[in-house]
Amino acid sequence: MLDWFSDVLAQVTSTIDERRVERRADPELLNLLRASLREHEILYDSAAIIGKAHVPTLSRSRFKSKMLELQKGLLIKVFIEIGSSDRRWSREEIEMSTVLFEFLWGNRTSMVQAKKNIEKITLQARSLSWNDLVKPFRQISALHDNRAELENLTLRIAGLIARANGVVCLEETRCMENIQQELRSALYRKEGENSKQQRLVPAVDVEEKSNGKQEQDEQESVDKDQMLADAQEELATLVGLEEVKNEIRLLIDFLKIQVARESHGIPRTDISLHMVFCGNPGTGKTTVARIIGHILCGLNFLEKGHTIETDRSGLVAGYAGRTGTKTNERIDEAKDGVLFIDEAYSLSSENTEDVYGEEAVQVLLKRMEDERNSLVVILAGYPKPMKSMIRSNPGLSSRFQRTFVFPDYNAESMLEIFNLMCQKHHYRYTRKAKEKLLAHFHQAWLDRDEHFGNGRFVRNVFEKSIRHMSSRLVLVTPPLTKKLLTTIVDEDIRYKSSKHSEKAT
Repeated sequence: MLDWFSDVLAQVTSTIDERRVERRADPELLNLLRASLREHEILYDSAAIIGKAHVPTLSRSRFKSKMLELQKGLLIKVFIEIGSSDRRWSREEIEMSTVLFEFLWGNRTSMVQAKKNIEKITLQARSLSWNDLVKPFRQISALHDNRAELENLTLRIAGLIARANGVVCLEETRCMENIQQELRSALYRKEGENSKQQRLVPAVDVEEKSNGKQEQDEQESVDKDQMLADAQEELATLVGLEEVKNEIRLLIDFLKIQVARESHGIPRTDISLHMVFCGNPGTGKTTVARIIGHILCGLNFLEKGHTIETDRSGLVAGYAGRTGTKTNERIDEAKDGVLFIDEAYSLSSENTEDVYGEEAVQVLLKRMEDERNSLVVILAGYPKPMKSMIRSNPGLSSRFQRTFVFPDYNAESMLEIFNLMCQKHHYRYTRKAKEKLLAHFHQAWLDRDEHFGNGRFVRNVFEKSIRHMSSRLVLVTPPLTKKLLTTIVDEDIRYKSSKHSEKAT
């Protein structure tokens, strides 16, 4: 299905040049895109390893090659769909394409050449089928657990592309909604079912149309049931966070009863679903927000259940009159889903007069009231500033009555996270390495302050360990066995303890 795509990639790669040009897009946005693309790549690398065992007809290298080709097709399709939705390519969007092309093919591209590349692949990219692009994640049962992560990462990348020029227009918002619907349909539909685009709609009488609508409703119900089940399973597998998970389970039970009451003609109890997440970095706040979005969608409290992540920079403009528009744009993106505002306390200050931040808060409060049945807002940040923010604003305290506290991970939890990373990337570690890890994690927990990275810190230790392992193995006399290539030993783990930093050397 991607034969044409291989030819196009060859054409694009051969015309890449190394000329540097002036950059105008927001550097922070470009860095966020690079980071998200790397996460997308890690997901596909892991899926290629896991999925190969279920496709015996292909060699390991051939299967991985096909998976990465599908990934490139998916990223290109998302980029072309978003970029061309408003029928024009801005300079910032073209610049963003240079980041994408560099990620896909490893070479820098000039703005002029990037525009030519876009023209070359636009028509072909639109002909790609969503169903075919994500087929392995639907067909291979071992990859089902990766579907939610694939959806979230792909939508995050789509959102970054839409924000290329600082404004998300109505056409781009609708395009993102369509991408989410297509992805969800392609990932969760059963084999043998026709996609929405493939389904023929003949001229039928009213009764036949009614039956078709009933079948569609039943399928949507099945899809939402599956989404709820997947979200609950993902919640259960999270490391630690037992109190948070218990509170969410209580919320699910309450909402299920509300659905049951409604089925008997009893009105739902009016309850605010807006939440506050208090916790230090790396404690899983963003992950849990996405899970909650899927849970609320699965229970029919939200139509889409997607999560839009933002912060002060995504809501507040640098000059008067623009903040309201910018905040409304972010809310429009999140409608029928979750708006997750990280470091939300930066919008409000007790000690200084912040006109722009206050304007964003007032717009948010109004839209929360107007969209109370189609929008859930989650404010997140460090515990003390978040409590101070909510306490100081009556409008916020009356609407955010549900607070989840995300504690720092202890040494045992950090080791469990490290173990999961090893499993995902097919590594193991020795008994001495385990003892050293536990000692390091315990010391890091003792030294922690409000800037402690938690799960991010563990990932840093893991990645540095792999690099030290590689440096050690290049000195080993061949052959390198599978055991050597997959075993982390104690000398690979190096950590400098510091009261105010977390350095894995």
